[in-house]
Amino acid sequence: MHTRINVSATRFSWVSAWLWVIIAISVVGCDQRDQTPSSKPDIILISIDSLRSDHLSCYGYDRPTSPTIDGLAHSGVRCANAISTTSWTLPAHAALFTGLYDSAHG
Repeated sequence: MHTRINVSATRFSWVSAWLWVIIAISVVGCDQRDQTPSSKPDIILISIDSLRSDHLSCYGYDRPTSPTIDGLAHSGVRCANAISTTSWTLPAHAALFTGLYDSAHG
């Protein structure tokens, strides 16, 4: 008897788990009550899987598809070019947050 594994569901559960971890870290990191002021910059990292930049208004798309992201891009820093270590979300995020190549993550 062979066991079949639904690969797409497994990938979704890992991606979903990573997104919840990122959201939890963001919420915990937003608590500023007991912290002293710092000269470090405030950074917001927006990572959206499978979003094409040519469909965002801040990258030249004609229709107003992304007013919130456009506002952030206007008042902050918008990167014109980005390069990923891989096309798969999970190892790409691992590389993004650790600074290591995909082969180092196992």
